[in-house]
Amino acid sequence: MKIAVFRSFFSPWEMEPLKLLMDEFEIDFYITSSPPDEYMPFLKGIKANVVTLPYGGLTKAFMNNWRFKKLVVFRTILLDSSIKPHIFEVVRRRKYHVVDTIENYTYSSLQALMSKPFSKTHTVVMSWENMVFPPWRFGLRYMVNKWADAFRVPSLTAKWRLIAEGVKPDKVHFIPACVGTKRFSPQVKSGLKKKLGIEDKLVTLYIGRLSPEKGLQYLLRAFAKVTNVVSHAVLVIVGKGPFKIELQKLAMDLGIIGCVFFLDSVSYYRVQEVHIISDVTVLPSIPTKSWMEQFGYVLVEAMACGKPVVASRSGAIPEIVVDNKTGFLTKPRDVNDLAEKIKTLLSDEKLRKEMGCKGRAKVETEFSYEAVIPQLRELYRSFGE
Repeated sequence: MKIAVFRSFFSPWEMEPLKLLMDEFEIDFYITSSPPDEYMPFLKGIKANVVTLPYGGLTKAFMNNWRFKKLVVFRTILLDSSIKPHIFEVVRRRKYHVVDTIENYTYSSLQALMSKPFSKTHTVVMSWENMVFPPWRFGLRYMVNKWADAFRVPSLTAKWRLIAEGVKPDKVHFIPACVGTKRFSPQVKSGLKKKLGIEDKLVTLYIGRLSPEKGLQYLLRAFAKVTNVVSHAVLVIVGKGPFKIELQKLAMDLGIIGCVFFLDSVSYYRVQEVHIISDVTVLPSIPTKSWMEQFGYVLVEAMACGKPVVASRSGAIPEIVVDNKTGFLTKPRDVNDLAEKIKTLLSDEKLRKEMGCKGRAKVETEFSYEAVIPQLRELYRSFGE
């Protein structure tokens, strides 16, 4: 069976499980835009057929003009439509059995569907989005929702969103994102605490992009309250983004800059060395009008490493974190609640270990390669040869 997977870029955590199916399926990966720099080493090191499709000339000119690039309409519509002839021709010429695209509001999904009469391919749409957005693509969503053979969603919130848009429930397949539990494990070794000089400290950890919707401004305010009770606590923030300077200024204004460490993004193949230094991992995401947490992958990684987590009730997070069992859920933007939950865990080693063990067990059962990849295999096989 021949499978084509189209994405704007391939994140390692999505591509690795697909690579494990390459002994059974002939899979080609197509990148439809420029991948972020931090993913390039991963793409260069994998043993798979990865093809980057070029922009059209008009779109490239628009994307090189910062005034147009800042406009959402041009970024979202032209970024996809620039590859319209490429996807259609690739699918028609290669005669794939299954084409796996991303989201129901993208032109790449529509192009794959347009090629069906010429190639008799089956289209699977991977849908992370858990909010009806953007509104100006209603017609496009309607066509993709009607004609796609199946949808693959990593969360129930994404499933409910598709059903609310009129997709038949039997076309929506809930298959969570997954992690390798051998690499993300309590047995991981790391010298990071020694390198940072915090070997005797209790570590609260955040890993992710530094942007307002991730709620880091509330985490810093909550952590200022934590340090009043747990004097040997430190906060480690790992990632990059446009919000970093503001966060550093806020930490200074709160008087906690001495116990907050800002680290750059870490390679996917070394991120487990960061997770293992954590005593509590936090994801304080806040919902906005156009976004809420679509999965919370960092929480699954942390739980696989045996770490308790504190996260907000946003989007798909409650599907991962079992409140009072594998960690704590908090109300978004509630600084006091967030501070109390972090203090509770930092002050109770036994509770941290109990929640960490339960989190590890949940990952093994629901989010491991062993649990998830068979579901993906079954979905692809359902379309036959």
